[in-house]
Amino acid sequence: MIFYFSSQSYYEQTIIPQLQSWLPAKELRERVPDLVISYDHVYVNAKKNPYGFIEFIFRKLSHLFVYAVLGCFFMLLFRFRIAKNWLSILFTLVLCMVVAGLDEVNQLDAVKRTPSIVDVGIDAAGAMIGVMVALLVQRIYARNKRE
Repeated sequence: MIFYFSSQSYYEQTIIPQLQSWLPAKELRERVPDLVISYDHVYVNAKKNPYGFIEFIFRKLSHLFVYAVLGCFFMLLFRFRIAKNWLSILFTLVLCMVVAGLDEVNQLDAVKRTPSIVDVGIDAAGAMIGVMVALLVQRIYARNKRE
């Protein structure tokens, strides 16, 4: 699924047309913060381009979410196969980073898509969140099993 989405062109993925149909630009400009984000040598200005700003936030949160889910699944999978937590965490993070790197390489062929090492960092943060969620689930499960 990750590679399918990273193979799509920007035009196939953009949510800007939907946002434009839902919210008038003037109203949206009033609601977004007066914020400029510098991201990988590009500036995203909320007031000047509110639709682009929302899409940018949506895309980055999508990276976080997808890799959090992936990290959680890998962690739970490895945890039942490997006795040591630290080894499960290591395998999970390495595997997630490999997937994230390959995902960015896959974007090289997609139209109007730019691979970015910064996105790999966001993916890593998502994977770490997933690991923490998996550890929390594991702890809750162990506590309930003891009781």
